[in-house]
Amino acid sequence: MSKYNFSLIAIGLLAAIILAAGWFVGIKPQIDRMGEANSQTENARQINDVQAAKNAALAEDHKHLEEYKSQIAATQNEIPQTRSQQALFDQISAAADNANVTMTSVTFDTPLGYTAPTGVAIAPVTSGSLVAVSVSISATGDREQLEDFVSRLQASKRLVTVIDSIYTGPEEAILILNGSTWVLQPFE
Repeated sequence: MSKYNFSLIAIGLLAAIILAAGWFVGIKPQIDRMGEANSQTENARQINDVQAAKNAALAEDHKHLEEYKSQIAATQNEIPQTRSQQALFDQISAAADNANVTMTSVTFDTPLGYTAPTGVAIAPVTSGSLVAVSVSISATGDREQLEDFVSRLQASKRLVTVIDSIYTGPEEAILILNGSTWVLQPFE
């Protein structure tokens, strides 16, 4: 083999080494970075699509904001943020007066934090602490008047949950309602 052929083989091998080194040092890392950048771009696009869907849902909710506020206001009438016993007493008294029955007693017990009955799955209250205030109402009148009183009490603004009732009559008809009224005390 001549010196010239040996030089050509050495130059060819050197060129192949330079090309391989250029591929592994310069080109391959750039291709890998481009692949990572494309993957990150696709992930960002997917995240943006999810966020755009959330934004669209929020924009739709914003269109109904006044409706939601009125629903909250109505609920706050049913379950106020304070005990407001005088307002509740006035409501019960108005129902009794309009039904022509005589209230003989209204008593309130100590408020207790609400706990769901065993086995009932209920979403936790996140805007405050739901408190039950036990109330016992005793009224006299004839049966129709007492039924009218109960229906007026059910239709009144403040929510009163009747747990049990005791009716004695028809002579000297007496109705005793035991139940709860509710307060949603905001977190401080």
